[in-house]
Amino acid sequence: MKRHVLRGLVLLSLEVDTDAELPSSGKFVIHNGVAAIFTSPDYPNEYPANVWTTWIFEAQDEDAKLHISCPELSLGRRSRLTLRTEDGGRQVFFHNSISPPALTSTSRVTASLRAGRTDNGKMACVVRAELTPQVSLDDLAPVEVNDPLCGRAKPITRIVGGVTAEKGAYPWLVGVTTRSREDMFCGGSIINERYILTAAHCVHGRKVWAVNVQVRKHKRGKDVDELRYKVKRFIEHPGYSRATLQNDIALIELEESLRIQLRRDPRVRPICLPSEPCRGGDGPACFDGRTGAVAGWGVLRERSKDYPENLQEVELPVLTSQDCRDSQPEVITDEMLCTSYEYGGKDACQGDSGGPLTVADGDGLASQVGIVSFGKGCGHKEYPAVYVRVSGVREVVFGPTVAVTKWASQPNEPPWDPE
Repeated sequence: MKRHVLRGLVLLSLEVDTDAELPSSGKFVIHNGVAAIFTSPDYPNEYPANVWTTWIFEAQDEDAKLHISCPELSLGRRSRLTLRTEDGGRQVFFHNSISPPALTSTSRVTASLRAGRTDNGKMACVVRAELTPQVSLDDLAPVEVNDPLCGRAKPITRIVGGVTAEKGAYPWLVGVTTRSREDMFCGGSIINERYILTAAHCVHGRKVWAVNVQVRKHKRGKDVDELRYKVKRFIEHPGYSRATLQNDIALIELEESLRIQLRRDPRVRPICLPSEPCRGGDGPACFDGRTGAVAGWGVLRERSKDYPENLQEVELPVLTSQDCRDSQPEVITDEMLCTSYEYGGKDACQGDSGGPLTVADGDGLASQVGIVSFGKGCGHKEYPAVYVRVSGVREVVFGPTVAVTKWASQPNEPPWDPE
């Protein structure tokens, strides 16, 4: 062990070479690829009054970056968490801080928790060391819609019916969340290096500055692998109706490009989009009778708050366009599609909105055919789940030529302009 002196005391640096939960104070050398959890004293119970504890972190490799995030931060009214970097950076968080801690540094980081005389609270944070090759966006080719990377994930054997998905099975799936929470209120899908495809009702009326997008997400709550991205703007479909949920489709433009992650990290991939329009509910691009996969972090049962710990997946048959219309003739249009399991009980549900419905070809290449939109309850065989038909919306809005041009020829531009 290395020895260091702080305020006259000898501190031994603990080498952390595997994922672990750290003591409630000390000095730690984090090895590359390791994610360690540090928590307030007595966690998961609340810390006592007058707590003042400090953690000091440095990366084993001087070229590595330290990433610190705090999935749980519930501080007392007179408590504060301070993150300091050796190069003079400083962040302070209080009980009413809106943004959760998120710090990246190439230098030593000191985290200090100090509580007031009558304060109680708790926190759980993660420190991660990553050695990332120095690369710029100019060194890598842009990632376009339907890029050769799209729709590819590690091979898995899918099981029909509400099971935990294998980690990495849906690298295009993202969580849509607020800056102050770790779980998500909607899903979405990566379509290129700048844009996320989701449901319009997921972003309608929300403030851009308050929303984050989570990639590399598997756990619903704190996830040491996740990366967060700030949002530049929402682009709702100009024909979106809150009353009827017609054209329930939107794009989220990110402030920062995903190009490096998409090119270098197999845990982040775009989804393919249909290359042909549906043509009014008829034709191979309508995917009638195909089996689709839905994944998300929504509730496990209707009208409950029983959320899963990890990402869930289910396979569902895509109904014919006629069966879909017949299920709710006053609601369903050609720009929607439906799924329904023969015996019910399997479905997307609250919290899954905005996520992708995908189908795979014979080579396992996945394409997004729908966006989770709405339904009457969850898993009722008489009321199929309803999705935006991705291959239908594009032609209805622009005509066959303009739609294809916007999606494919201008891949890093939105397919419609904001109003």
